[in-house]
Amino acid sequence: MNKKIKEALQEVEPKVFYGIGRFQNRNNWDCIVYGRRRKGKTESRAGVIIRYFVAIVKEEEIPEGMEEKVLQAMKKVGFDKSNTETTYDYVEKSGETMVEIATMEFSKVEKRCRV
Repeated sequence: MNKKIKEALQEVEPKVFYGIGRFQNRNNWDCIVYGRRRKGKTESRAGVIIRYFVAIVKEEEIPEGMEEKVLQAMKKVGFDKSNTETTYDYVEKSGETMVEIATMEFSKVEKRCRV
């Protein structure tokens, strides 16, 4: 699953990292970071719901429409946007520039098979 997600997100931004993006000693922070958020049973208990986060990290600002491109990339691999809001955070990069980070959450239901 991680390989498929990474390949889909690389169509939006070439630099994609799983888990955390290591930013120390990097000249350019522009990238996408994704990872697992949590996993649990569905309300009907007939399946498992997996939640992933996707964080768009861009120096100065996130280009208009990039969130939508990430949404489409995740849909391509079977994920839906969770009903959580997209959050925006801002950090300063070594006193040089501001970095905008948009974090979205996606979910996918996997059916469990009974043996």
